[in-house]
Amino acid sequence: MAEWRLALITGPTSEPISSAEAKVHLRVTHTNDDTYIATLITAARRFAEESTNRRFVNQTWDMFTESGFPREIVVPYPPLVSVTAIKYYDLSNTERTLGTSYYEVVSACEPGRIKEAYGYSWPNTLGGRYQNVTVRFLCGYGTATNAVPSDIQHAMKLLVGHWYEHREEISDGKTLSRVPVAAESLLRMHWVPEFA
Repeated sequence: MAEWRLALITGPTSEPISSAEAKVHLRVTHTNDDTYIATLITAARRFAEESTNRRFVNQTWDMFTESGFPREIVVPYPPLVSVTAIKYYDLSNTERTLGTSYYEVVSACEPGRIKEAYGYSWPNTLGGRYQNVTVRFLCGYGTATNAVPSDIQHAMKLLVGHWYEHREEISDGKTLSRVPVAAESLLRMHWVPEFA
């Protein structure tokens, strides 16, 4: 079984909610906390992405392994937009780019999959290199913030509102509340298993 590692290549160019939207939700009309609110939006997006195992606004990632090609490659962080390239080291220790005719990308399922194309086999690899096989992929709902599902956006607003009002963890004497239950519930609807 291949053990995959991940590296962010290009992060999102915007957040799923704007500062103006967050401020409307917070009922904040002044500009004193604009920088802090922007920080909370990024934190809320990262929390929501980790909670769902998804990525929201388009971003590029590399996944790589020391092993050779597995029978099927499971691509994390749906929705999968595209596979940019698959690179590997052949038996002569030369880096090669795998031709697109060798594999099929299945983005309709979540998480996405890459498998051998009919009539083709994965090439033999040298093995033992830290990045023996590298898959570069693009994931996310799009580049526009309105492409992100509205319930994810709402969960993020709830998180921003909670963190803005409560700068520390809060307790009702019985339980410790880190995030609103409503936000967790909204995000749970979009949860996908982690890739293996």
